[in-house]
Amino acid sequence: RGEGRARLRALVVDDEAPARRRLIRQLEALGDVEVVGEAEDGEEALTRARSLTPDVIFLDVRMPGVDGITLAQRNVDLPAVVFCTAYDEFAVKAFEVNAVDYLLKPVAADRFAAALERARTRILGNVAAPVPQILAGFGLAVVWEWASRQRHRAIAIGTLVSALWLWTGAATTR
Repeated sequence: RGEGRARLRALVVDDEAPARRRLIRQLEALGDVEVVGEAEDGEEALTRARSLTPDVIFLDVRMPGVDGITLAQRNVDLPAVVFCTAYDEFAVKAFEVNAVDYLLKPVAADRFAAALERARTRILGNVAAPVPQILAGFGLAVVWEWASRQRHRAIAIGTLVSALWLWTGAATTR
């Protein structure tokens, strides 16, 4: 149950109120998550994400107006995203927009906990541990300093690593 760990701040986004309540109950049962807000559509989710600064967003795919996939595509500054949906056909698209995980409703407790742990790993930057050394090797230590000061540090670092990987790949093919 997460004793001794930093609490993650979560935003729950679903157009159906009962589904939001169910997700909130599951998050609260885990003990190391603070639900800082909820939203019923993509536009409201974006507004809430910017004002509440959650660490992770639990996001439905199909909603009126801006759907979850489009929201994630258009807003690369979002925190970690875990998609929670009843539709399995959007999974590939979700991972193309850098989703942490993709959960099918109803979500089993163990699957939910595993997704939260993946989000925690990404948020805390464990995946990017050697990044300072890599960037320093390219003479880009100042870029690391910038990324580590960003509000969504793990996303900024992940973006840097991806760009560096693409850049080095492009450089070797010339």
